[in-house]
Amino acid sequence: MWAAKEGQARGGVRSAEEASNRGSQFFDTQVWTLCQERFSLPDEFSDYYHLWRVLRTYLATTTYADSHRMQAMYEFCLRTWTATGFLVVYDVFLLAGHYVQVLQIPTRETGVVTGLLGVAIAFVFAFGRMASIYAQTWVFHTKMDFYLDQTMGDRE
Repeated sequence: MWAAKEGQARGGVRSAEEASNRGSQFFDTQVWTLCQERFSLPDEFSDYYHLWRVLRTYLATTTYADSHRMQAMYEFCLRTWTATGFLVVYDVFLLAGHYVQVLQIPTRETGVVTGLLGVAIAFVFAFGRMASIYAQTWVFHTKMDFYLDQTMGDRE
């Protein structure tokens, strides 16, 4: 009686991913409804950039700070990604100058520059990936902070 048919789980949900998507859609709908009520948004509202700014400004006045921490982590990763990207470009110019003989780099320092280039490329990929993850997490925590503020009130 309780066993699901092969390939199908109870409730019509076939996988954990599908269950997560349904939960996410439900949560997004709840947050949208709370935003409409709190900020008096019309049903045809579509300026989500403006809503994001209003939401972030509103959350700055509350005690919910998870989204602020996620924003800080995202900004750190993004800036580190940018800085290492510039370092890669600089290293490529140094190596190109060595091989073209425009710049006079001693041979033993070429190995250091090449090693630094490899490390910088690895950092570009790592921090680019982390920035992408933290951007998604930041959006989720912003919605969660707003939801908790509207449903539970201040935590004081």
